[in-house]
Amino acid sequence: MLKSVALKAFSFPMLFPILESVWRTLPELWKTGTHEYKLWPCIDASSDSLCRSIEEPGQVELNFMMRFLIVVGLATSLAAVAMAAALPEISLKKTTDESRRVALQVSVELKNQLLREMQLSGPVRSLLVCRYTCPEILSAQSRKSGWKVAAVSLKPRNSALGMPDAWEQEVLMDFERRAARGEKVDALEFSEVVSEPQASYFRYARAMMMEPLCLPCHGSRDKMSDAVKAQLALDYPFDKAVDFSIGQVYGIVSIKRPF
Repeated sequence: MLKSVALKAFSFPMLFPILESVWRTLPELWKTGTHEYKLWPCIDASSDSLCRSIEEPGQVELNFMMRFLIVVGLATSLAAVAMAAALPEISLKKTTDESRRVALQVSVELKNQLLREMQLSGPVRSLLVCRYTCPEILSAQSRKSGWKVAAVSLKPRNSALGMPDAWEQEVLMDFERRAARGEKVDALEFSEVVSEPQASYFRYARAMMMEPLCLPCHGSRDKMSDAVKAQLALDYPFDKAVDFSIGQVYGIVSIKRPF
């Protein structure tokens, strides 16, 4: 099974134990500072200037303050590291949410267009939605977002537009395995950051499920009308997008964007 590449980072709740530990350390710092303490390492035991005890007024407070500043500085550094490390995680979540929104919008728009054509003209005319409207919707979303937005399948109808690349093929096969284990097909999604020779990209995929609306043109070939068969033979002589059942993974909406 594919596993998403998670960007590990400190979480903001982790800062509270750090600050709490600083607060708990203060009494111990003061306790240590009130006892006799060598302020500097003893380089020469015979040298009073290098090996002096803290007994004079004000030296205890100075020692305590130095220790306090060191601990606070360490805590502040850890907090800064935590905040900086959390930024990629926040960015990844935002990117995932944006990609999911676009993928859902594509699926809804395609379904609405197909449903309207089926109700107005029937299955044969609805094939025009797959041939012309579907690429137009994907192209419009790509131009609007600046990302590559595609709809691909392991059994594409139009191999020129719907053939998956290596990453998409692996995701599609994984979705089929997950669906076979009982996961809801219409909720299947996957995302990760991938490194390619030229750059790093965020890849997102969301499953498209076979619905009753799709069966007249994508169901069993033996049950298709002669008119649909004839139109498919004319428009898609190498069509593979048939013999699906309701609830199967038909394909994915795939998004690729720089990251």
